[in-house]
This record gives sequence, structure tokens and C-alpha cells, in this order.
Amino acid sequence: MEHIKIEVKYQMTNNKSQISTKYQISSSKRLNFGAWNLFVVWRLRFGIFFMSLIFLAASCNHKVVSPSVSIAGHRLDVEIADTQEKQLQGLSGRDSLAENSAMLFVLKEKHRYTFWMKDMKFPLDFIWIVDGEVVQINPNAPIELGVKDSLLKIYTPYKPVDSVLEANAGWAQKNGIKIGDRVDFNRVKR
Repeated sequence: MEHIKIEVKYQMTNNKSQISTKYQISSSKRLNFGAWNLFVVWRLRFGIFFMSLIFLAASCNHKVVSPSVSIAGHRLDVEIADTQEKQLQGLSGRDSLAENSAMLFVLKEKHRYTFWMKDMKFPLDFIWIVDGEVVQINPNAPIELGVKDSLLKIYTPYKPVDSVLEANAGWAQKNGIKIGDRVDFNRVKR
């Protein structure tokens, strides 16, 4: 009598998946491994290998890596405002911004762009960037709900910039961000 024993072992340790397969063919009589038997055995091995891959794929934690910037060793996950529509909307109308999150305005050319706090419901830090370097910080820009558009404060950098980062008010001071700090862009198309 022939016996085929297949064991598939799945183990997850420290967020690492491990799959091992073990198979054993035993018989009380001598097996004749002709061409057909070898075909069956190799198909069995392939099936076990394929199933192991399926288990491994199902067990993987697919963490989506979002775009981010790092300034002076402090990371912010960023939403990218790289179209005119996204840039006009910005963070206006939102109730809040998650901690260690920001909106990054990726601008087409270096220019002295103007920003305001129209329809903002929370205060912001404006961090002006050119060629991957912080060149100006406007901290704690207050909300101005109910103020006519013509009376809203306008924020403009002293020199042309190619990116602007809008973060929660106080983030720059809390993290010691200063003029001249390098900005590392991660997964940001520029």
C-alpha cells in the first residue's frame, strides 16, 4: 500500500511570514517511478509550491507608503497639490489635518506665489521651499472665518519658491524647523 503525506506549515513571527512544506511518500512495496509517476510527483511538488505562494501572498501586510517630506529629521505624510484645482482648493473647508500630516504644493516654476486662509477652519504654518531648502516660515497663520475676501491677509514669500508646505500651526516651532533646513522629498514627483 502506498501513502503520500503532505504537510504545509505556516508560521508568523515578528510580522514575518514563513511557509514550509514537507512531503513524504512511503510504501510497503517498492515503487516503480516510471515517467508517469515522476510526472505525478512533480505536479504534486508544483501544487504544493503554488499553494505555499498563495498562503504567503495572503499573509503579507501590504502597507501603502504615502508621499512624505522630512525636514531636520522630522517626517510629515503629505497630500500633493500638483494641479491647479487641488492648489485652489488646498485645505479650505476641512475641519482638521491629522498630526504629522501636511499638504505639499508642488509648483511648476519658481515664483513668489500668494496664499491666504480663505475658508480655513484651523490655523497653519506655511513653510516656503526652494530647491529642497526651507527659505521662509510663516508660523501660526490664524483662521479668518467671516472676513471678506478683499480683507483676508495675504502670505507671500520673500523670494521665488518651487514648493509650499502647509502644516498644522505650531509644527515648525515644535520640531525646531528653521531657515536653511534641507527638505527630503519621498515618493513625491517633482
